[in-house]
Amino acid sequence: MDHRQDRLSIYPLVSRLSPDDTTLTLQITLGRVPTEGERVRLSLYHLHRCIREDELVLRAGQQHYQYELDLPRSELPEGCIGLGITAADALEQACTAVDLGTCSIRYGFVSDFTTDDLSREPAVMENLLKHHITHVQFYDWHYRPHQYAPDDPQESCYEDMMGKPIDLHTVRSLLERLHRVRMKGLGYGAVYAAGREYLSAHPEEALYDLEGNTFDLIDTFFIMNPANHRWCDHLIEQYRYAVEQLGFDGIHMDTYGYPKAGWGYELKQPVRLEREFMKLIDRWAAHGDENIFNN
Repeated sequence: MDHRQDRLSIYPLVSRLSPDDTTLTLQITLGRVPTEGERVRLSLYHLHRCIREDELVLRAGQQHYQYELDLPRSELPEGCIGLGITAADALEQACTAVDLGTCSIRYGFVSDFTTDDLSREPAVMENLLKHHITHVQFYDWHYRPHQYAPDDPQESCYEDMMGKPIDLHTVRSLLERLHRVRMKGLGYGAVYAAGREYLSAHPEEALYDLEGNTFDLIDTFFIMNPANHRWCDHLIEQYRYAVEQLGFDGIHMDTYGYPKAGWGYELKQPVRLEREFMKLIDRWAAHGDENIFNN
């Protein structure tokens, strides 16, 4: 039997503190039913130094509390730091932490965006907060790897290229929840993937081997040429849709690890992908958004 829910727990209700915060809201859950007047001692630390101590007075039978901990701003160090918080009652102790500043990145991901997943969002947020996540990748949220919006712009429910159901209302709702607790949402966007229909319509934008064959993943995701300006223009438009219309904070720019090199459409010009990736990263970074590149 898993007894983790039968223990004292504590976690912050924001991903990070801003410079002007004067309080920090903590979610505190007891693993037992308390009696009236029992107390939980709260301690705020920077490294080994205790900055503040406080007490939460418990109510009979109440196990869940949201507590506003005052932050002594004049005693907090400058810059990006981590603060530790402990909670202790007569029987046990729990601890958590929170960032002050935006230096740290702790990466998580979500991948389910059906209409039914709306009801699971509170549990998702609790899990992300407990693990101190700052940036969240939305994996496989778009309609197609080469076309992020569905064919009908008024349509919010669709299936992606692998038949996975997606509801954009769920995507937007989860993004709003992330922003309320100061997390960043990054939309997944492979830098060179397209479906067969796009390849058939734009063969000159694809990447080829020396025998004139295209590269693909499971005969479904075809590798486009990041040195081709038309492909890059098209991809940037998809990224802009994700950020400007859906509210993503940036893009998780993904690659598949292979190939590392190829040729353009007429097999006249070799393409070294690492060089082209850097150009694409710089071009998209000019938008000022927060992005992560995976190679």
